[in-house]
Amino acid sequence: MRLNEPRVQPVTDEELNEEQKSILDGFNEIARNLKLFRTILKYPNAFKALTAWGNYIQSKKNDLQGRKKEIVVLRTSWNTKAAYEWSHHSRIGLHAGLTADEIEAIKKDPDAHDWDPSERVLIKAVDDLYADDFVTNETWSEMTQHYSEKEMMDIVMTCGHYTQISRICNSFGIGLDEGAPRDEDLVKLA
Repeated sequence: MRLNEPRVQPVTDEELNEEQKSILDGFNEIARNLKLFRTILKYPNAFKALTAWGNYIQSKKNDLQGRKKEIVVLRTSWNTKAAYEWSHHSRIGLHAGLTADEIEAIKKDPDAHDWDPSERVLIKAVDDLYADDFVTNETWSEMTQHYSEKEMMDIVMTCGHYTQISRICNSFGIGLDEGAPRDEDLVKLA
């Protein structure tokens, strides 16, 4: 975690206005209590805009699905030192078919693990975007061997969305949700 205390406090049940209550009515019990949502919900227009884009990223309309999407999200979370997102997506990644060893390997050089070439290039693409906000020609060419144009666009857009979320979590000081695993490697890096 980058900060010990939040810079922006999540809105409590007692502080909710009618608009905020109405927004939360559309979420299940777990989602309605996420610190990320409760923090952004302080400003409903920002919440609506952010979740509209996030809904695309999480939907079946995004051609990047399952373990491949989680590789992108986890590598983005690792690169941005986003403990909040890592804590959620390490669990989601397990449900999407990643093993605990693969999740640990996402923290390392992509050649340090025996990734399938279609997955190794995902890590390279995220690293390119993190380093220079640009997927290099070499990585893009390699991606074309495994992904359609739409999938490649979704790779970049998924990374971009989670980079934005990571910056929000890190800068606002959004702490881990109750019961979320704490990754000690991220704590050391922060």
